[in-house]
Amino acid sequence: MAGASSETAAVGDASALPEDGVQELVARAQQGDREAFGQLYVCFQSRIRGFLMRRVSDSETAEDLAQQVFLNAWQALPRYRRTAAPFTAWLYRIARHALIDHYRRARPTSELDGIDISEEHDHDAQLIVAEEFEAVERAMTALRIDHQEVIRLRFLMGHSTREVAEMMSRSEGAIRVLQLRALRALRAELSVEGAAS
Repeated sequence: MAGASSETAAVGDASALPEDGVQELVARAQQGDREAFGQLYVCFQSRIRGFLMRRVSDSETAEDLAQQVFLNAWQALPRYRRTAAPFTAWLYRIARHALIDHYRRARPTSELDGIDISEEHDHDAQLIVAEEFEAVERAMTALRIDHQEVIRLRFLMGHSTREVAEMMSRSEGAIRVLQLRALRALRAELSVEGAAS
């Protein structure tokens, strides 16, 4: 991607390129056109890097993760199929998985450091700050993957419901339901752990 041509650089950011134009580049890239993928990189790399920057501790880590996201995207591109969601939703899913992998490699409790849940969240959400961090982390590992992801995205990474819906390719209503079920499941796991201790 570093070898993108001056024509590539002229593409600018994604906001200047309609979705049909993005999909045309995707189709060319799927046929092995590296120049087309370079244009996609130039269009979306700042957005993906910004997304990652807000969720990791330093710019170097964010840059490394962003490079990994686009490497993974290039490798997965033959399997990409156009849907009603924009191409960016697909990239955000890859970025979300890169973040999850990053946090899994980190110390078990590091994901919960500096947690900040504002008063706008409902009473169930207060569970996350009310319990000891280690107990919460242990309980989290027992949850379904989508329950873990919605809790991390909403409460640990601070995304809005709309952002989580886009990243998980679900409606906002579905995310609210998933969030409620995830918090209930987390409470149940914490209750079981409390009874066993």
